[in-house]
Amino acid sequence: MERYGSRMQVREYRPEEMLDLYEVRTFLEEAAAKTAALRHTDMDLMLIDRAHQAMVTLDFDAATPAELAAANRTFHERIWAASHSAALLDLLDRILVHFIRYPGTTLSTKERWDRVLKEHEELLVAIRARNAEEAGRIASAHMDEAKNIRIQMYIDAQEISSPRLG
Repeated sequence: MERYGSRMQVREYRPEEMLDLYEVRTFLEEAAAKTAALRHTDMDLMLIDRAHQAMVTLDFDAATPAELAAANRTFHERIWAASHSAALLDLLDRILVHFIRYPGTTLSTKERWDRVLKEHEELLVAIRARNAEEAGRIASAHMDEAKNIRIQMYIDAQEISSPRLG
């Protein structure tokens, strides 16, 4: 909501704002992955692995989009926690509030879900090996893919709401 004089109006979000949010989140996710690779404990690894296994065993066809998104978020939150950086945790929590305004999930196809599981496995391996640069590279590429899917979702929604004449 935004105030215009004495009235309130639902704020429209521009695609540039979405891209900006993804750019910042990508930077933060990369930093969290790198830091987790350097600072994680054995307990952190167990929690990240458990979150990953929960995703692997989740029945994609029976799960709701909200359940898929929640399982994915838990995996990411475990990595954030393994960074042992209060500043990163705070910033990542705060940026996610902005993502609520975008409907749907980038995890809505089986193909994407399977790629996410593979990317998460690779990220877990890099963190376990304490390979900070590889963990950061994987996290960054993972978020770039999500951004590209979100852009396509936005374009598709625009085409549906504004059909071509002719």
